[in-house]
Amino acid sequence: MGILNSSVGGSPVEAWIGEEELKPFPRYYNEIEICRDDQWVEHVKRLDNETRDLWNRVFYQRDPESSANEGWYRADLDNGGWQSVDMFSTSWNNDGLNPVNGSHWFRKEITVPASLAGKEGLIRLGCIVDADSVFINGTFVGTTSYMYPPRIYRIPAGLLQEGENNITVRMISYNGSPHFVKDKPYKIIVGEEEISLLGE
Repeated sequence: MGILNSSVGGSPVEAWIGEEELKPFPRYYNEIEICRDDQWVEHVKRLDNETRDLWNRVFYQRDPESSANEGWYRADLDNGGWQSVDMFSTSWNNDGLNPVNGSHWFRKEITVPASLAGKEGLIRLGCIVDADSVFINGTFVGTTSYMYPPRIYRIPAGLLQEGENNITVRMISYNGSPHFVKDKPYKIIVGEEEISLLGE
């Protein structure tokens, strides 16, 4: 027995059902008919692109790090006034009624033993909804633009230092509820040793 996985993340099940099988469901069958119009399809694509461009323009204008040019990824940034939250808490991702979309910045200090300092490694950050950019000690190490892939970024040799190190994650939420996905690995791996990134 074998299993063939031919999935596309975010696609509705109706997209995988044959046209004949959709005929008993007029709403979905009518959508097929509408999508046969090339002019309509081009209009929807153009509108989608314009909407995305406008969203990004407003987003980058309002991101405090971008507008103030403070460099919140910097290792020497004083984040003493930042709110402390558990990464899996829902206290930071909504205003009490609705999800807060846009840019969320997280910083965590970790202690690296002398035995791991300077060595190449990996940082694993589970899955993040939706996008992220990750910095270690102020150095950019990776980015992912959508929610599905596991975050596995290479840490180059020489970046980790003995003692205190800073991990900064810039999360970008487009819609829905921004969050770190539970039950995924959140850690730094150097050889056979690991440093957990869970918690506050």
